Amino acid sequence: MSAATAVDLDQAEKRAKIVELARQGQSYRTIAGAVGYASPQSVANRLREHFDEIRPSTEVTEDLRSLQGEQIALMLEKLWPMLDDADLRLSAVDRIVKLHDRQARLFGLDLQQGVRVTVVTAEALASYLGWDAEPEAIEGSAVELTDGSNE
Repeated sequence: MSAATAVDLDQAEKRAKIVELARQGQSYRTIAGAVGYASPQSVANRLREHFDEIRPSTEVTEDLRSLQGEQIALMLEKLWPMLDDADLRLSAVDRIVKLHDRQARLFGLDLQQGVRVTVVTAEALASYLGWDAEPEAIEGSAVELTDGSNE
């Protein structure tokens, strides 16, 4: 076995271990220590590469989303009491805000809800107005954007 093949195999084994430990709910810091990486960011990078390559199924994605949601909830639970400590309050608030932001992105809460787009064609407009004109005589088409609040 060549040296390059051995390195590739070692990296593949590390990535497999990283994925397994992440599925078990281990922190990136713990995983980094287990596979010999210097920082949790390296673990995050390997996981991102892994998921970019495999394009996980909806079921796997939902499982991971659920697991991360539970992890965020546990972290928030531990941070709330820190708000009572004046020395820790500022850093606790910062962490809480970041975790809530991550939670919102994880569950799609930041996506705009209730937006509906209605496209009115020239033919539909002519018919609605009762025009006898040929559709080609009507220039352009109208587009109406609503937020769904008037329905």
